Amino acid sequence: MTYPRLLYVCEVCDEKPSGTVMCCSICKNRFYCGPECIAEDWKKHRYNCSLLPDESLEPAAIVPSDELDVAVRHVGEIIQVILEDWREREIESHEMAPATAEDIKARQETPAVEDLIEFELPEGYAYLPIQEDMNPLQHALLSFSRLFLIHELSYSSDEDKTRLVEQCDAMKFPSTWPQLYGPKIVARPADLSDGEYDMLLSTMPVYFVGDEERLFRGEETWFPLCAVSKGLRG
Repeated sequence: MTYPRLLYVCEVCDEKPSGTVMCCSICKNRFYCGPECIAEDWKKHRYNCSLLPDESLEPAAIVPSDELDVAVRHVGEIIQVILEDWREREIESHEMAPATAEDIKARQETPAVEDLIEFELPEGYAYLPIQEDMNPLQHALLSFSRLFLIHELSYSSDEDKTRLVEQCDAMKFPSTWPQLYGPKIVARPADLSDGEYDMLLSTMPVYFVGDEERLFRGEETWFPLCAVSKGLRG
């Protein structure tokens, strides 16, 4: 099988093992010198880890559906209400001005954000996070990241999917961050980890640039979702 990447040092202790480097048996995208570092790292890595099957990955064949479109539209409407509410209260997020704790608290404590947290997705699109004690706001944002990814891939052309794969694989993140493996993102969009869905909230807007139709979809979905995510978490 093809591995997402190959490293020859342990990502926990930074030591080069005397024998063969070991990798996570689930995601094949985290590397270790031995069982002790695997056990130590799993406490955190489990939230960033999702299965990479042994068989070759093919892009998921997702057919657009009315139920999916309606769910995305409802979430989008709530997000637009939040952004407008922030503008009216003059507490919107600004790219060049780092948010203070007071800014974030003011944005979180609004009725519109409460509506976002309480919104229930259709059963088929509800997300059960790996982290059982995840706070409701984080759960909502990751649920919508997952929903929007599934929705985008239902409308993506083969060229779009190739672009997303190449974009994910071109991004180099610190080893402590969740890693995005492009072929798995487009093959298993409903089966990623908490950390992977979280990383998409920061990286997906880049994917939409360069194609007018794709950009239009992004402006209706991912761009405002990512803006709200940034405003609520800094």
